[in-house]
Amino acid sequence: MKKITFLFLGFIQFTFGQNTEFSKQNFISKGDNSIITLTNEEKKEMAVVVKELNFIEVMEDSTSELKNYFGAYKRVHLNNGSAIDRFNKIILPIASKNDLLMIKARSVSPKGIIKEIGNESVKEVIEDEKVYNMLAFEGLEEGGEIEYFYQIKTDVRTYGSQEFQNGLTVRNSEFKIISPDYLVYDLKLYNSNEAQVINSKDKKRIISVTLLNIQPNFEEKYTTGQANDIRLEYQLQYNKSHGEEKYFSWQIAGEKMITFLTEDLENSIKTIEKIAKKEKISGKNDDLKIRAIENYIKSNFSQKEDSDVNNIDEIIQNKYGSINGINKLYISFFEALKVPFNVVIGVNRFKRKFDKEFETWNALDNSIFYFPSVNKYLDPNNPFIRLGIIDGGMEGNDALFITPAASQNLKSAITEIKTIPFSTSKENYDNILAEINFNTDLNAIKVNTKRYFGGLQAGPLKGYFMVSNDEQKNAISKEILKSTLTQDAVFENIKIENTDLNNLKEVDEPMILSADASITSMIEKAGNKIFFQLGEIIGPQVEMYNERPRQQEIDVNTAHKYDRKIIVNIPEGYKIKGLEKIKRNLVFNHENKPAMGFISDYQQKDNFLTVTIIEFYDQVFLPKSAYDDFQKVINAAADFNKIVLVLEKSN
Repeated sequence: MKKITFLFLGFIQFTFGQNTEFSKQNFISKGDNSIITLTNEEKKEMAVVVKELNFIEVMEDSTSELKNYFGAYKRVHLNNGSAIDRFNKIILPIASKNDLLMIKARSVSPKGIIKEIGNESVKEVIEDEKVYNMLAFEGLEEGGEIEYFYQIKTDVRTYGSQEFQNGLTVRNSEFKIISPDYLVYDLKLYNSNEAQVINSKDKKRIISVTLLNIQPNFEEKYTTGQANDIRLEYQLQYNKSHGEEKYFSWQIAGEKMITFLTEDLENSIKTIEKIAKKEKISGKNDDLKIRAIENYIKSNFSQKEDSDVNNIDEIIQNKYGSINGINKLYISFFEALKVPFNVVIGVNRFKRKFDKEFETWNALDNSIFYFPSVNKYLDPNNPFIRLGIIDGGMEGNDALFITPAASQNLKSAITEIKTIPFSTSKENYDNILAEINFNTDLNAIKVNTKRYFGGLQAGPLKGYFMVSNDEQKNAISKEILKSTLTQDAVFENIKIENTDLNNLKEVDEPMILSADASITSMIEKAGNKIFFQLGEIIGPQVEMYNERPRQQEIDVNTAHKYDRKIIVNIPEGYKIKGLEKIKRNLVFNHENKPAMGFISDYQQKDNFLTVTIIEFYDQVFLPKSAYDDFQKVINAAADFNKIVLVLEKSN
């Protein structure tokens, strides 16, 4: 149950950081009640950010300890009610009100009436046992503006990022890092060509970026989404008071990670060896060892994000651990059973592209394992997939491949940057085999259908089925089947095969979902003609039409393929017309290789019509220049949906 409480804060004296560059700014002038004039394009938007500033200053507090002083300022013009809903509450990035050094805000009505607020309008909200502090505006009006600034104090951060695109036009945005001259930060801007400026003042190093007229990235299908937004990454590169060595590098990251993941390893080896013997994991080849280890851990242990249990003995006793703790458990098994492995640390490409030239912890967001002896990856974080399948967002991105060095205590590592390869359309498929018969009255069809799911197209489906009861399995099956057929379909004889991830005979086989269906909506009679909506047998398909020019490059998520075979038993005494609509052949190449295509054809022999459809996407990344061709392939499937065949009595 959610519990909401409000705590009005008293005045917070601004004692620390009063000499920061941010605190010297004159953000809000009491006499300025002007409202900006919008362009015609800006009037169409929910809101417009007039100006925003984000300052990070590293300086000593009253105890001579280095702290981060983060200051934020923003002025926003509110065009409509949605903008008011979005900006009437501002969540402050603080865990405690003690971190808030100063805050001030105001609203300006369309008539120029100013309402100022401050600390008294900061409310503490407790929700799901988490505490949030927010600045609450009241009485905001369409056509008005809000303006606010605050400064908070936190521990020094050695790395971080700043997003510049939030779905709104931003007229002016400035970001600064101000540090003592012996702390050398670096930053890099992505998806923008603006240059950074570096200055020195009063033994301080100031690095800044200013962006003007930032336009929002409109939502588009088949893109890498957030990774295309303008952002910057910053990283502490040198602490010259401690020497000239680089503060952070990929090699240092690899060594630190291996040191952490292998600490106390020697104390757990004997325990792990006993478990391996009991579970009959020992004495197998690497592939079978890895599968047995994965099945054992995923069947007996759970990950808890809020857990701090990292010790192997505690994990074995409690049957749960932190994310890192479970990773340590895997490594203990790999070491005990002498399975060579790499720890692979990277980031989902839909979040950001891994930049090997800019060494930052922000790129180290997710970890998986790679096994050179079997050339396969394992995702320890997802209990519903097994060896050979990982999150598709990790594919196609660079990552750190960390190999424990050949030493007894495993405290050193060999670190390389490699690309995690894409799985192929041969591996990722969703195929259909359907046989159609008409009932005696020719007002409904009977469909015997089978769907075959493989690789990432099966995704976690197998796992969900494996842990579901019969009622849940039936409900999930019907939803999947209806997504292929029509909502009025009535199903019988539903059968699911190959869903036991712990069964070596089933884990790599396609998941098969089969059923008999009765459908009336695909048949329509008119006189002596019967209209049969053949195209609906493949289920609803995406249609793509542009309201504006394509902004972003194409990312189809994963290479994948759909093979469909439809057998239609034509009723005795009837002939079928409209077959020419079935034939389509759209195949497009990129870089002299087949990239995507939609091919449909048919054969008729006596009363049997066999329709075949192949739709494939072999290349995941495509440039904007290929968008027209990509759109044609996508829409070819949607056009096939509309095919209607006509059955007439033979003369």
